[in-house]
Amino acid sequence: MDRPVKAARRIPWLLRAVPAFLVLVSLPRAAAPAPMTVGVLAPLNGPDAPYGVGLTNGVDLALALHERSGLYPIGVKVEDTSGGEDKVIRKSLDLLDRSGAEVLLGEIWSVRTFAVAGIVLARGMTLISPVAPHPDIGRLGEGIYSLAVPRRRQLDRLLLFARDSLGVRTPAVLYPETEEGSALQSTASSLWNSLGMSLSQSVPYRPGQHDFVAELDRCLERGADAILTLGTSREVLSLVSHGSQSGFLGPYLGLENLGTEENLHLFNERLCMGAFADDSYSVALSEEGGPDLFDQIYRQKYGTSADTFARHGFLAFRLIGLIVESSHGNPSALREGFEALRDPLLPPRDRFLRPPEDLARVRLVLLQSGAARDVW
Repeated sequence: MDRPVKAARRIPWLLRAVPAFLVLVSLPRAAAPAPMTVGVLAPLNGPDAPYGVGLTNGVDLALALHERSGLYPIGVKVEDTSGGEDKVIRKSLDLLDRSGAEVLLGEIWSVRTFAVAGIVLARGMTLISPVAPHPDIGRLGEGIYSLAVPRRRQLDRLLLFARDSLGVRTPAVLYPETEEGSALQSTASSLWNSLGMSLSQSVPYRPGQHDFVAELDRCLERGADAILTLGTSREVLSLVSHGSQSGFLGPYLGLENLGTEENLHLFNERLCMGAFADDSYSVALSEEGGPDLFDQIYRQKYGTSADTFARHGFLAFRLIGLIVESSHGNPSALREGFEALRDPLLPPRDRFLRPPEDLARVRLVLLQSGAARDVW
């Protein structure tokens, strides 16, 4: 008998609570932050299409990761830049003027990136060059940032790995007598000296050479325990072929030219050992796993393995997302975030954007027992 009475006693309280609830729900809600727009410039047709598609796939994967965890939305607008410099200039202006892009990401080739940089500098905007290799791109001025892996960093990681993990002590370096080859040899020599070692010898050869028997015999006779090769992929193929026929199975050290399909096949066939630094970063998916997981997810989604362009597209957009999050969606703080990532190892004028080491590392690949695997 007392339950209806208690219910009746609650009615006045409910009547008083309803107006307060109505006032609460009628209060204006905090506006959701407006999305920042990133314009992506990449060739999606013609002979360059595989590279541009790889870049945009990487961006798409990073966008999906950001949308799962990000409080601050980022919009993406992609423009096809197939067709040369005039096309990329028109597309850049479209992204800035019609799409309201605040940051441009691209292009993949240096000459087109220089053309875009001129517009960005004139507008006081921000451009991230994810993979274009020319070293001057990152020195153009404020707001222009490069993610391309510098040769010095590739060689630094490669030689450190060779010393600490492969036990290399007296390597010989073979390099082409070109301006780039001589510069790489000088860099390798200074880096090896900084590690407390010295190259057993440095042997130049003429560009395009295909017979390395004499050079290799000289290196091995003088106690070389590894061969650092800095030539083109065809030169490297001939060098490794001659070396393995002479009974030297490695380790062979080099840059990405060592990792071409032909060279990998030769290493597997002869059971040679080697290591090379790729011209991309080994990307980890934050706390979710390392580069193996990234490659696995990429392959599941796109049906192919991630290449340099995909890795750099992912990394560049991932950095944008992290900086936007750390700046709490404040566009004016975005450039400050990029400035904070300048590489402290290089002079300020070099303007190189340094990814955090827990996000990306120079990609090292070890070739051993017929298998290739990431080791850094």
